[in-house]
Amino acid sequence: MKGNEAASIVEKYNQAFLKYVGGTIASDQTWGFGGYETAAKTRTINVNGNLWKDCPAVGNTEEADVLAYLSTLQTKEKNPVRLQNYFVTQIHKGDETYNNQDGGSVGVGSDKMNNLHIAMSEGLTINNGALSAEGATAWDHINNFNAGNCTDWSAGTDGHGNTMVINGGTFDFAYQGAEDSKYHNRWCSIDGANVSKTGGGNYAGYYYICFDFEQDVTAHTVIKFRDPSNTPRQGYVKGSFDKTLGTDQVNGMTVYYSEWDATAGKNVEHTYEWTVGQEGTSEWALDNVLNGNMMVNPNSSYKDWIVRLVKAERENEPDPDDVCIIAEDLTADDDTDFDFNDVVFTVHYKTTKTATVTLYAAGGTLPLKVAGHEVHREFGYPDADSETGLYKMINTGAKANVNGVPTKSFDVECDKSKRGNDITIEVDKGSKNEQGVHVPNWITLTATKGEPAAKLCVGVEFATGNKWCDERQSIKEKYPIFSQWVASNPAQIWWY
Repeated sequence: MKGNEAASIVEKYNQAFLKYVGGTIASDQTWGFGGYETAAKTRTINVNGNLWKDCPAVGNTEEADVLAYLSTLQTKEKNPVRLQNYFVTQIHKGDETYNNQDGGSVGVGSDKMNNLHIAMSEGLTINNGALSAEGATAWDHINNFNAGNCTDWSAGTDGHGNTMVINGGTFDFAYQGAEDSKYHNRWCSIDGANVSKTGGGNYAGYYYICFDFEQDVTAHTVIKFRDPSNTPRQGYVKGSFDKTLGTDQVNGMTVYYSEWDATAGKNVEHTYEWTVGQEGTSEWALDNVLNGNMMVNPNSSYKDWIVRLVKAERENEPDPDDVCIIAEDLTADDDTDFDFNDVVFTVHYKTTKTATVTLYAAGGTLPLKVAGHEVHREFGYPDADSETGLYKMINTGAKANVNGVPTKSFDVECDKSKRGNDITIEVDKGSKNEQGVHVPNWITLTATKGEPAAKLCVGVEFATGNKWCDERQSIKEKYPIFSQWVASNPAQIWWY
């Protein structure tokens, strides 16, 4: 009978979980026990100050030293160190002004440089100003960074803004031009150790990415006409033409026009199906020239925008094989109770077959064992309520329960390759018999690929950074991409 009861309890939980996440689970969803691919995440400095050492402050002469060294380079290098977790720091915003090829001023070059991007892997390209691809394994945007206006510019105590990149890449760098909306990757890198040899500070371990401003804007000439339905239209042809010479000079050229795309949220360029002079249209007329020849050639100074990269180091560097496991005790049945805090523990492997389990929280009130250890008892609260048989909640912010309890550890046997999935978690879903005696019914919590899960594997910083949910705090509200991760993107790191 107990087996039938267990199956019924598990099925009820599974149906509630499916409803909670929106009804879809990715077929390759391994619940973190299969690992996570590296996905870039950017954040402002010290979001998790207890996990990462501070970003080094910018030295009093650092900017001047870098500029001085840059001016001596005959051959510009482009070989940055391969960093994964690193701080990006604003070092220099150039003040050099540029003229376009028509001889007109476009102003300060750095004012036109936006949206710092990093290449996440090798072989990514920029074709005619367009990124080859964007996303976690392609080009990724570093939050808050523009040459002329970094929103974190004054966030650091040294007056230079910092942003932290986790699981990033340093294979290539690019910015988007404000005038041409194209991406440009004309940059060189400087090893800080070389700056130290000539400058006044110690910059070993620093790497500077130095951009040279350029602009590629094609002239457009507005053309007005009536289409076959006699509707007035306005588009443009590419190039600069004298409207007094008429349309003969542009006969056969393609007409383009921009139209608002509600889905994209911006104007999108289209090719009009008629070309200039084509039969069936009338009243072709050239109008004013837009942009003119506003192209700006780079000048190889590489002083328009300079940022610094430096490796981010953990305050207490964990073993890369360490994980955190969080679980539900099969009681959750609505949006307010899927908090996955009924037990929170880390796994630190001592050998390939043994590990230390460290308990951080026990948000469940039912008896619950990890590798045979009842967690409430391990925390030092062995006595369940005499009437209900329920235990106190520990370290989940629940009122009338206990918080601030120190972590507790014990050793277990397990297989390092399983990422903790072979460490048994059991919950007692038993009930009282007719004589009023509790009859245990221990059910093992599972995380089967592509099926509803009662336990999840996350990074160890989930525990060390106190990132688990408070009692009855919905995990998908605290972490908005949780449902997306479940349904379609198992490689995504959802808990940042």
